[in-house]
Amino acid sequence: MLVSPVQGGAQLFLSYRVPETGRKEQRGDCTVPQLKSALESHDIEGGASWVQTIQVAITDCQVFIPVCSKTYGGTKWTLRELHAADVANKEILPLWHRRI
Repeated sequence: MLVSPVQGGAQLFLSYRVPETGRKEQRGDCTVPQLKSALESHDIEGGASWVQTIQVAITDCQVFIPVCSKTYGGTKWTLRELHAADVANKEILPLWHRRI
C-alpha cells in the first residue's frame, strides 16, 4: 500500500496529456495527502531543463502512473516518460481515462 512516506523522492509520477485529461485544472486536487507526487518534489522552474527534471522525477519515483487517454501514446513526451519508467524497472500502474 502506498500510504507511507518515502524519504527524499516522490512516490508517484503521473504521466498524462493535458488536452484530454483536463489535469491542468485539477493541479494539486487529486493527490492523496499521504502520497507525495513527482510534481510536488520536483517543481520545474522557468528556464529549467524539463527533460532532465522529468527524468530525475521518474528515476526517483516508486510508482509510474500513465493516465491512458485516447491519444496518450501519440506524443513523443508521453512515450519518453513511459519508456524511461520501463527502463528504470518502475512499477507501472496504468489508469484508463475517458473524458466525459
